Amino acid sequence: MSNEPINNPKQNEEIDLIYFFKPVGKLFTGIGKAISNWLSSIKTNFKIVVYIFGICGLLGLAARFVLNKRYKTDGIFLSRVLPAGISQNIIKDLNDKLGVVENLPVITQKLNLSEKDARKVVRIKLADVSDTLRLKNDDSLATTLKITIIVKDTALIEKVQTGIVNLFENNEYALKRKKARLENIIELRKSLDAKISSLDTLKNIVSNSIIPKSQGQGNVFLGEPLNPVSVYDKEVVFFREQLYLDEQIKNSNTFEVIRPFTKVYKTNSPNFNEIQLYALAAGLLLGLIFAPVIGTRKK
Repeated sequence: MSNEPINNPKQNEEIDLIYFFKPVGKLFTGIGKAISNWLSSIKTNFKIVVYIFGICGLLGLAARFVLNKRYKTDGIFLSRVLPAGISQNIIKDLNDKLGVVENLPVITQKLNLSEKDARKVVRIKLADVSDTLRLKNDDSLATTLKITIIVKDTALIEKVQTGIVNLFENNEYALKRKKARLENIIELRKSLDAKISSLDTLKNIVSNSIIPKSQGQGNVFLGEPLNPVSVYDKEVVFFREQLYLDEQIKNSNTFEVIRPFTKVYKTNSPNFNEIQLYALAAGLLLGLIFAPVIGTRKK
């Protein structure tokens, strides 16, 4: 009989798993020890954590006295003809030029402001855009714009709003679309006038051609049954279309104010409470990171 040992496949697999999990176990053990040492170091150097946290908190508080206080407000506008992308580019181009002395002439021209007032405009930002507002089924897809402005003087809010409206209204592309839109509406109005005129003629013919029921023939027109009410119903439909087209002609602006900029009388920018919160969070994080390092160097 042979005395050679017999290899058990299951035993070999168990040995392989031991070799596999051994480094993993060492890794987690090392991580556990590192966390334990870190927590122990923080406990030992807790005063340093408090100092760093307090310093950052004081810096956040100091921001209230160092940073310039400004007025921030927003409004909602409606662009009838300009796509969202073009509206975004107009506002972005305007905002990029703010704060640069060389660009002051551009700002004064675009917003129709004096150079002194243009210096007090800090930011003009497009906060939100929506292409989902369709005013009528036959109207072009309108774009709603939420615009936020930050100024140094609250008296500028109305002036900036007027400047933004004029900037969009006098856009070259918008003017072309406005002209084409008006021409289409006027042509529709002419066509509607012709229909109304024809309907008036039809009404007179119907009035003179209806045979009374008492004669046994019923209400007929040129030998065919006719309900005169349908003629008057059509007249009402035409009248409503006429009112709508007249409204469109009168209200031909390509850019409108839905909700104007709210005039604020108390500075609200920057948000110092938010700055304070960020400063405290940063102080806590820095304290937890650097306290063990500083404590180790002291030793």
